[in-house]
Amino acid sequence: MLPINLTAAEGFKSIEASGAHTSLGSRYNEPWRSYHTWRHPMKMKALLLQAEAEGVPIVDGAAAAAFVLWHDAVYDPQAAHGRNEELSQQLCQLEFGALAGKSLSVTRACEAILATIGHELPSDHSRSPDAALLLDIDLSILGAPDAEFKGYDQAIRQEYRHVPEEVYREKRAAVLEAFLRRHRLFLTEWGYGRWEAPARANLAHAIAELRQPHSTNELAETDDAASVLTSLEDRDCLLPGSRRPRCNGGESGGARQATGPL
Repeated sequence: MLPINLTAAEGFKSIEASGAHTSLGSRYNEPWRSYHTWRHPMKMKALLLQAEAEGVPIVDGAAAAAFVLWHDAVYDPQAAHGRNEELSQQLCQLEFGALAGKSLSVTRACEAILATIGHELPSDHSRSPDAALLLDIDLSILGAPDAEFKGYDQAIRQEYRHVPEEVYREKRAAVLEAFLRRHRLFLTEWGYGRWEAPARANLAHAIAELRQPHSTNELAETDDAASVLTSLEDRDCLLPGSRRPRCNGGESGGARQATGPL
């Protein structure tokens, strides 16, 4: 049983020393991943530890560390909406739970993972008090320098290479526009000050490129393009935090509403 008053640094050390996370390396190295590889949680780990070092309050360091390590543990870009997040939190409950027992930290980590379905805070803040910071760190790539953001953008396209080009451009642009309409992208002052302005600039530039006329025969040559477009209309499948490609059917994955593919 882990104490719930661990720092994030102590949380990572406890999890790594226990070996509870040993299955994650192979999961994050699955061949269909381009952005959601092991590098993603490791970058988030560095940001979380930086936030802690700079005095950002973290209520439950063990839960925060578990979120970082397990939040994209299951990633199938073709999964039904919300399914990856639900399976990731189930795996976190199983594997992190083996270390933490019935600790509140397990509930807090799992609630934060489910919050990535729509990248919105849980209605009950007490169930995941660090969710705002964790969601900010997950979306920090949106505010990255231009070259890094473009690399991320290309990696997401690679993960959705099964989607026809014209369909992808239309749906991704719509999702990015939905994020850009938000009052604020980053929920903590720490995240807002670092990433809000550059993220909005990156999103605006990406949308402009996606909305440019694009000549391609790919859509016409793809017999099922229309059905793909229909199936993508309500899917959270073309953004950073949305999860291997199978957005063409299946259950809704739960009652939480996604805002779009990030």
